[in-house]
Amino acid sequence: MYSTVISYILFGMSCITFYLFMHMMKPENRKQWENFYMGMVLLSSSIWSFCYSMLFAQSNIEAARIWRSIGQYGVFAFLSLVIVLASHWTNISAAFKRFMYLFSIVLGIPLAVLTGDEQSATFFVKNGSMYYKLTSGFWNNLYSIYCVAICVFLYILVWSMIKQGKRKKERAMGKKLLMCVNITGIGMIFDTIMPQFGYLAFPGSTLGQFFGAVLLYSTVLFYNKSQLTIENMSEFIYSYVKEPLLVYDNSKKLCIVNETGKSFFDLPEQFEDMTLEKLFDAQNKEFYSVDKKTEIETICRNNGAYCNVSTVPILDEYKESIGFLVLVNNLSEKMQMIHELEQERKRADAANEAKSKILAQISHEIRTPINAVLGLDEMILRECESSEIRRYAEDIGKAGKTLLNLVNEILDFSKIESGKMEIVEKEYNVLEMVRDIRNVLMSKAERKGLAFQIELEEGLPYELYGDEMRVKQIITNLINNAIKYTEKGSVCLYIKAGERMEDKMQLVIQVKDTGIGIKEEDKGRLFQAFNRVNEEKNHNIEGTGLGLSIVRQLAELMHGSTRVESEFGKGSMFETVVEQKVMSEKTIHGKNAILDWEKGQLEKKVVKEHFTAEGARILVVDDTAINITVVKALLKRIKVHVDTATSGKECIEKATRTSYHIIFLDHMMPEMDGIETLEALRKESSNASEKAVVIVLTANAIVGSREMFLEKGFDDYMSKPIDGQLLENIVEKYLPRELIHYE
Repeated sequence: MYSTVISYILFGMSCITFYLFMHMMKPENRKQWENFYMGMVLLSSSIWSFCYSMLFAQSNIEAARIWRSIGQYGVFAFLSLVIVLASHWTNISAAFKRFMYLFSIVLGIPLAVLTGDEQSATFFVKNGSMYYKLTSGFWNNLYSIYCVAICVFLYILVWSMIKQGKRKKERAMGKKLLMCVNITGIGMIFDTIMPQFGYLAFPGSTLGQFFGAVLLYSTVLFYNKSQLTIENMSEFIYSYVKEPLLVYDNSKKLCIVNETGKSFFDLPEQFEDMTLEKLFDAQNKEFYSVDKKTEIETICRNNGAYCNVSTVPILDEYKESIGFLVLVNNLSEKMQMIHELEQERKRADAANEAKSKILAQISHEIRTPINAVLGLDEMILRECESSEIRRYAEDIGKAGKTLLNLVNEILDFSKIESGKMEIVEKEYNVLEMVRDIRNVLMSKAERKGLAFQIELEEGLPYELYGDEMRVKQIITNLINNAIKYTEKGSVCLYIKAGERMEDKMQLVIQVKDTGIGIKEEDKGRLFQAFNRVNEEKNHNIEGTGLGLSIVRQLAELMHGSTRVESEFGKGSMFETVVEQKVMSEKTIHGKNAILDWEKGQLEKKVVKEHFTAEGARILVVDDTAINITVVKALLKRIKVHVDTATSGKECIEKATRTSYHIIFLDHMMPEMDGIETLEALRKESSNASEKAVVIVLTANAIVGSREMFLEKGFDDYMSKPIDGQLLENIVEKYLPRELIHYE
C-alpha cells in the first residue's frame, strides 16, 4: 500500500512537469534562452519523478534497480541545469560560474553511472511494498557530498540575488529561488543523507524537486514578464499612451478603450454602442475603411475639442478586416498655439513695418544734413582756388563720406536683421567691378603707405550674373577692414573661381593683409554685430563693428560663407564664397587683365567733354532750403535754368503753368508728400509739364525704395546725399539731345 501511494503521487508529478515542459517547448516560447533551459529542467524533473514512481510500483527487485539507475540520470541532469539557470540571473563572477558548471557536470556524469549500479543500493519487498536503502561506500558518500555542494552553490547564488541585486526584480526572483532550494534540500535529507546511516530511503528529494521545479517555472514566468516582449510592450503602450485609443469590430461595436479615452470622452459604464459618429461631429465623412488607413479632422461632441482622428484596419492572418483601431490626437492646444503664433507673426510684421518706417525717417533726417554738407563742400572744391581752403574742403568731404558710410552700415544691418534685405541680380562685368573697387580704395591704401595688389585667377569667367552691388560691398568691407588694421606692408585682393555647378559657380574672394592679426580667442567674436576685438588698443580706429557681420550675412544670402585665418601680429586672411551664375564662357587671362580691359574701353569710347544745356528748364522741389541750394549749385556749371518750389502745392502750380523738361521732386514734404504730388500732377488736365521726366529725390535708402518709387510712377530715382557727377549724368540722360552742347 505504501509504495503504491508513493508511485501514484510521483507519476502525477511526472505528468505535470512533462506538461509544463511541452508548454515551454512551444515555438513562441523556446525563442528565449531561459525558456529553453527551463524546459530541459522540467524534462529532467519529469524523468526523475517517472522513474522513481516506476521503482515504487515494482515488486521485482531487479526491475526496481533498473528504474532507479535510469532515474539517477534525471537527478544529475536536474541539478546541473538548475545551477546553469540560476547562475544566469546573478552578477556573480564568471570564474565562479565556470567552476560550478564544471563541478556539477564533470562530476555529475560519472556519479549518475556509478550510483545507479547494483552495489550502491539494497532493495527489498516488505508487506507488498518496495523499499531500498543506500549501501556505505566511496561513491555514495561522494554522491552525498555532491548534493550538499549543489545546495551550497544554489544558496550562494540566491544570497547574491537577494543581497546584491540592484533591482527589485532580482531580489524577488532570489526569494522565489530560495524556496526552491529549501524544499529540494529538505527532501535530500530523507533519501540521500539519512539512508547513509542505515535508514530506509524515502523519496523526499524526488518530492522536493517537483515543488522546486514548479517554483522555478513560476520564477521563469516572472522573469519573462519583466523582459521586453511584444506582449508586455503592447499592454504597456495600450495602458499608458497619452492619446485616446479605441478598438471597434466590423459591426462598429466599441470593444476596447484605454483609460485616457474613457476620461476624454466621459464614457458611461456600458460604452459598446458609442460609435464614432456619436463621438464626433463629422457629417457625411467616411471615418474608416476596411482596406486602408483614413485620417480626418473633426470636433469632439463631448468637449468641443478639435481632433485628428486616424483609423487603421485590423487584419487577421488571412489579411481580412476584423475591426479597426482608432487613435485620437487632440489638436486643440496646437490650434491655439498656431493662433497665438499667427498673432505673434502679425505683431512682428507690424513691428517690422514700424521699424522700416522709422528707418526711412532716420535715413531722411540724417541724410538731409549730410546732403547739404557734401553738396556745398563739392561746390567749394569746384569754385575755390585757395589750396588751403581746398584741403579743408577735402577733409570735410572725407569726414562726411565716413559718416555716410556709418549710416549705410547701420541701415544695411537693420535691413538684414528684419529680413528686408533683397538680392537684386543682374549681369555684370567682373573686370569693371574690380576696376571700380580699385579706383575707390587704392588711394586710401596709398595714404597709409600700404601696397595694394589685385590678382584675378586665370580662367575666371568674364561675365557673371548676381547682385553686383552686394558683391562689391563684401569686397569693399573686407578691404576697408584690412586697411584699417594694417599699419605697414600690404593689402592683397584675390578673386578665384571655386566649385562649378552646371551654369553656376562659387566666386571665391580672399583679402590678405600684413596687419595686427587676430588672437585665437577673439576669432569667435569677429562676425558678431557691434563687436570690435581688442577694443582697448584699437579704440582710435573708426567703425561701428558691423562691417564683418554684414559681410557674413550677405554671403549667406547668396548661398555662401565666410571664414578667417590669422596669426596674431603677422596678418590675416578673410575668405568669402558666394554663388553666382556664369553668363559667358569667356575667361580672364593675364596679370594685367584690368589694365588691358581699360585700354580697350578707352579705344572704343567716344570722349564726351563737359556739356551745357542753356535752353533746358528744370524744377527742383524740396521743403528744405539748403537742399534746394545744393541742387542749384551742383547744376550751375551746366547752365540749365532752375526753378524751385518748397511744397507739393507750389510744384503743381508752377508745373501746370510752365513746361519743364525735368522735375526733381522730394519725397518727404509736409501736407503733400512727393508721391501725392506726383499723383495730383498726373491728374491735372491743363498740365504744361505733362511730358516732363519726374525724378524722386529722397533720403530714404531702405531696401526696395527704388522699386517702390518707380511703381508709383516716377521715371527715375536719386538718393541723397546727391553726387554732383551723378546729378549731371542723369540730367544728360533725360534732356532732349538738341538741348545738349558739348564743349
